[in-house]
Amino acid sequence: MNDELLRLKALSLVQAADISSLLSVVQSIEEVMRPSAPNFPDVKATFLRHRKEALHMLLEDYEDHDPALAAMMQRVIDESARHYPFDYE
Repeated sequence: MNDELLRLKALSLVQAADISSLLSVVQSIEEVMRPSAPNFPDVKATFLRHRKEALHMLLEDYEDHDPALAAMMQRVIDESARHYPFDYE
C-alpha cells in the first residue's frame, strides 16, 4: 500500500475515534443535564444535523472549484459512510 494512502487511512481512523469519543462525552453530559434541564437539546440529533450541514457546505465549496472532484468525493462518502450514514432528504 502506498505510504501516503496508509498515512491518510491511519489519520482517518484517529479522526473517527476522536469524533466518536467527543460525541460520547457530550452525550454523557446530556444525560447528567437532562433531569435539571428538560429542554436540553438532543445531542445526537444536533450532531448529525450539524455534521450534514458542514459536509454539504464543504462539498459545495469543492463543487465551485472542481465539480468532478466533488462528485467523486460524494460517491466515496455515499459508499463509505456506514457509521451515521448521510441521508440527504
